Amino acid sequence: MRLRYTICFALLCGLLCLTACKRQPVTPTRHIPMDLTVAVAPFTHPTSQGALIMGSLPEYQRHIPKDVLQRLDGEMNAVLNRETQRYYTFPADGDSDMVISIISAPQASGLKYWLQYGKTRHTDLLLVPQILDWHQRQGSSAGVTDAAAIRAEFTLIDLRNGRVVGRSITDIKQEALAEDLTKMQDFFRRKASWITAEELTREAMVKAVRDIGL
Repeated sequence: MRLRYTICFALLCGLLCLTACKRQPVTPTRHIPMDLTVAVAPFTHPTSQGALIMGSLPEYQRHIPKDVLQRLDGEMNAVLNRETQRYYTFPADGDSDMVISIISAPQASGLKYWLQYGKTRHTDLLLVPQILDWHQRQGSSAGVTDAAAIRAEFTLIDLRNGRVVGRSITDIKQEALAEDLTKMQDFFRRKASWITAEELTREAMVKAVRDIGL
């Protein structure tokens, strides 16, 4: 059994090397001009259609704890500061409670509300990060009974004209390598371990920076 696993692992490593050697040209990402100011909204977990900027809620939406949202705010700040060279205005104390109470109201209207909130930040652009679905890993890094899964959406709004100018969506559940060989690079990047929902969200943040062009 161990020999078979070793052989499979060696073959996978070889396939990964071949994939790496045969790189495809990278498509240039659009970039947001550096002279535009960007404010970052606190993470929210919309539970009604009216709280969304666009799109729709998952059919079976799972809850994300408030303290996790607060930790994700810190992670978002760290990712933006590490991955970009831009100056950001981050959420102020009390913003999270204020935002959650308003977007949870029955009359909430996603884009309209975020435009109103963004104008109080005196900025050109507003980055709105939202978690629509959240499922924590059941198990450990070595093995799980149920893998982590998230749906994270990041929307960049131009407050000068009220338009959405950038969007990134990550809807993912970690899978075993045997279930999907196309995820081989992700498998080795994650050091062949099962990661948490927080770690999946951190990956989504990095992807959003590139997708949106920050």
